[in-house]
Amino acid sequence: MNKLREPNGLPAVKYQGNAHVPLVAMDNIDAFSKAAVEYGMPASFAFASIDLYEAHKGTFYKVIRCLDQLGVEVRNDRTIPSYEFCNDGFSF
Repeated sequence: MNKLREPNGLPAVKYQGNAHVPLVAMDNIDAFSKAAVEYGMPASFAFASIDLYEAHKGTFYKVIRCLDQLGVEVRNDRTIPSYEFCNDGFSF
């Protein structure tokens, strides 16, 4: 999310380490969702942290819908971060 926000003059989102603790993980998920809305995604596409954290079939659809709409916003913005392939996978 920060790779998308910074070129548009938006501040970086602060994520907390040790996301193995449920409360911390849910705070990080909320920070992502809020950052996506601040980036320009309509708030109606945002999801609650519980939708991702518990990953129930019905509510997980909201997460997929959010990521899809975020992709639409990125394409419309045309500020696409560069990715380079390295031996261990992708690097930013």
